[in-house]
Amino acid sequence: VGGVMSGLLIGILLSRTFSGLVGSTLGWRAVYRIAALMIALIMVAFYFWLPKSNPDSAMRYGQLIKSLGKLLRTQPVLREASLVGAMSFAAFSVFWSTLSFLLKSPGYHLGAEVAGLFGLVGVAGALAASVVGRMADRRNPRFTLTIAITFSILSFLCFWIVGYRIWGLIMGVILLDLGVQSAQISNQARIYTLDASAHNRNNAVYMVSYFCGGAVGSLLGPFCWGMFGWSGVCAVGMTFQIIAITVHGLGHRT
Repeated sequence: VGGVMSGLLIGILLSRTFSGLVGSTLGWRAVYRIAALMIALIMVAFYFWLPKSNPDSAMRYGQLIKSLGKLLRTQPVLREASLVGAMSFAAFSVFWSTLSFLLKSPGYHLGAEVAGLFGLVGVAGALAASVVGRMADRRNPRFTLTIAITFSILSFLCFWIVGYRIWGLIMGVILLDLGVQSAQISNQARIYTLDASAHNRNNAVYMVSYFCGGAVGSLLGPFCWGMFGWSGVCAVGMTFQIIAITVHGLGHRT
């Protein structure tokens, strides 16, 4: 799970580097054309090379979808992990959806290609999360989740206090991506201790919640930038993390 989720986050980060460089040289339309071509190639690769698998449940697709709500209602650990994950990815998206605005502001006067290069910095933090993953294997994932949320809170303190200095941004990016990836690994370690017959459905609930949080963060980030500037962005990102640590602190002790 840790390897798959590391690949997911690293792909998100490197896509920002790729799109920043391509967009600055070929224009933003080229980014979408290349992305569409890559998706088409991946679909073909999946069709020919993914191994065949048999379903482990006799339930029909509609029944599987209907059962997701019951899983969420009856499993407090899943509810907590889903909400904490959503808040974590919301804070992540708040930052990354507004970084280019900050770098174009009078304090920096930098372009989208530089914003994309920060994705490379973030990869370092995401890769370092494997250490937290091994710690989660040895200790209770709640412990590593506490560390992860703390890293994310510290990242927004860096952005807020020293965000107009390049070293402050770099430090904050490393802490944020380390925190988000570590939280992802810890949350999934928790939900994989639940009903083994519902692993895929539990993961579906978690990932839908996760990306809904990311969508909310991507919406609120530019809005807060337009209304309140960088301080507003940092405030809403910090708010998401405060919600996460509160839910985590009051949550189920597993």
